[in-house]
Amino acid sequence: MGLRGIQYVRFGAVQGITYWLPSLLVNEKGLSLQAAGLVIAIQVVLMSPSNILGGYISDRLRSPILVIAVSLAVLGITTGLLITVNNMVLLVALIFLNAIFLQMYFGPLFSVPVEILGVHKAGISSGFSNFFANIGAFSVVYLLGALKDTTGAFKPGFFAISGACFLALGLTFSLARMRRNAITGKASETLVSRTYGR
Repeated sequence: MGLRGIQYVRFGAVQGITYWLPSLLVNEKGLSLQAAGLVIAIQVVLMSPSNILGGYISDRLRSPILVIAVSLAVLGITTGLLITVNNMVLLVALIFLNAIFLQMYFGPLFSVPVEILGVHKAGISSGFSNFFANIGAFSVVYLLGALKDTTGAFKPGFFAISGACFLALGLTFSLARMRRNAITGKASETLVSRTYGR
């Protein structure tokens, strides 16, 4: 449940924010198309290396769960603030901070199932994860559009993404427990193998 929920939120947040952010900036924040395009272009530039950076930090600290948890917490806060902040400088700073963490935890999130299930199940675990991620992408983008049509504002949709990030943050605790149990189990098997020469 934990991994499926986080994967659902992962791609749902990315697609929901990147798809609807230009409309939010133009329709509700009053930016011109040119200014909004520039902000989105810089957002994409900041997103591009964040996946590598997150993987590097995760490998260095040997703590993918920490990278996942911090990323989800920052995303939950910044996504909620995107709607409430009216100061343009602060809004742009929030968008850029959000962009850095939007994909930072992708690599670590895909490494955890391999640690839990083993390398021999890496293919199926990746496919399984992407299945729920794609469902999240479709449903969140649709949800934001439906909420905008119903309420006339982007606030409910972006708050929904923010809430989903915090829900996924809660799910990292169960994921951390699964990872810890898997690592402990493998360590015990190694010790038995060395002790009895198996």
